[in-house]
Amino acid sequence: MTAALVTNSTAYISDVLDAENISQYAITSQAANSSVARPVIALRNAFGDKIEVNLTNISSYSANTVFDVYVGNAVAFKGVKLSSIKKNHGFVSIYHNGKTNIKANTYYKIRFAAIANKKNSGFSNTVTTKTAYASCYYFKKGAPVYAAKNGKMIKVANANANFNVKGVLATDNGAGVAGKDKKFKGTYIKVLEGAYKGKYVRFSDRKLARITVEEYKRRVVSAYAASMNGGSYVYGGASYRATDCSGLTMLAYKQIGVNLPHSSNAQGRVGKAVSRYNMKAGDILVLNGGSHVAMYIGNNKIVHAMNSYDGIKVQHVSNLQYYSISTIRRVI
Repeated sequence: MTAALVTNSTAYISDVLDAENISQYAITSQAANSSVARPVIALRNAFGDKIEVNLTNISSYSANTVFDVYVGNAVAFKGVKLSSIKKNHGFVSIYHNGKTNIKANTYYKIRFAAIANKKNSGFSNTVTTKTAYASCYYFKKGAPVYAAKNGKMIKVANANANFNVKGVLATDNGAGVAGKDKKFKGTYIKVLEGAYKGKYVRFSDRKLARITVEEYKRRVVSAYAASMNGGSYVYGGASYRATDCSGLTMLAYKQIGVNLPHSSNAQGRVGKAVSRYNMKAGDILVLNGGSHVAMYIGNNKIVHAMNSYDGIKVQHVSNLQYYSISTIRRVI
């Protein structure tokens, strides 16, 4: 079985390595040698088309150690160098197992084995994970956008804003990456939603990054909320740029299919509490004992529908004026 992995934290598919004709073998208990530490691994991320696995005891190995990576019971990649894993901040990225590309919404079992001075550690613990139901991406304002025409990619625009989208891998002629491809050929992402639905963004343009489903949701919610900046405060309202405080957060969360109550006091009981020093985009700040709510949008900023005089504003967290934080709730 062959495999393709990357050890590049930017996760661009142009950096994928491919190994041919890797033989398949099993490690027996007799083959393990106590002088080589068994790897300890942990899941880092499971995307819709990629799995990232951390080597958590990386300091246990000498410089000449290499690692075999197993997907299921077969060798998926042989001889991954310790130096490569260290360069990649301690994790290995798996795109496909040689016969089929890593698929969305599918369970996989991952194991490592360490080899040093012809001695084998035996198997690590097993990481069992289910890939995400979708692949999510972030591409930046100014990213070149392409259309597939007559089997070729033609640039048609530059992205006019930052976008968070769901997408699927595609080849350089716009075809979907086949499930049975022996080599990993994904060089583009076909956008499945939003202003550029049906168009393509290329990995090698360095304007595209894969993100987790959770991060995608946070970005969608906070971006929608922030886009209401400058709108009007309407008591009891829940319309785009014409809403009250809990209507704003409610509308933002509707973008990802989450229904919040239209009540600041009730929103103070959703999700789980987090500290001010651990906030993430999309978190709800409950203010003045539950009489007001705002949304954290990142970079130490919030957006909220303040009152009929101030309207909807983006503000710095340290500039809450006549508001005090009672609790912070995480829904995602």
